[in-house]
Amino acid sequence: PKIHQPGQPSLLPAFQRERRWRSRLWQCWRRDSRRARHAGSLMAHAVQDELILVVDDEGAILDLARLYLERDGFRVQTAEDGEAALRCVKDLQPALIVLDIMLPKLDGFEVCKQLRSSGNSVPVLMLTARDEDVDKIVGLELGADDYLTKPFNPREMVARVKAILRRGQQGLGHGAELLRVGDLTVDFRTREARVGEQVLDLRTRE
Repeated sequence: PKIHQPGQPSLLPAFQRERRWRSRLWQCWRRDSRRARHAGSLMAHAVQDELILVVDDEGAILDLARLYLERDGFRVQTAEDGEAALRCVKDLQPALIVLDIMLPKLDGFEVCKQLRSSGNSVPVLMLTARDEDVDKIVGLELGADDYLTKPFNPREMVARVKAILRRGQQGLGHGAELLRVGDLTVDFRTREARVGEQVLDLRTRE
């Protein structure tokens, strides 16, 4: 094990802050779960059965995001690096991506850039541990829809996910060309509907 040398900054305070943050998050989730059960059901506030892709290389963040999103009725798929994230987007067509910036193989900026370059308009909520304006500006200019800085309250994450999805649904009445619900994609411009990569054979009226 490494021995701390005099004159070097100690990692202990940062480690303690991280442990306290994670402990508060789990306590918050247990408290919210008890309240939801008391109200009658953990799914009482579920809105839609939409698939959310959460991309982060920290297992604890993935687990916590899954717990809170599933509690509100979302289906959740996780990925731990940028390349896996792109594969999941292609195969699963999620309704929204919660995307960390600092990822192995491909970082979040590059993932977002490749998605937008390929014409994929899936909403992206970016996560980062760096609270610098330049990171937020770069992410938003690359096509991210919103930004959340770590450490974050998981309830705020869920609220932002819902807000982004609501904005997308409201935009359907103002010239939007694509509607995505889970694996289903409807292209109003070409009048095609797809489930995954398969084009549905619909009648003219449909």
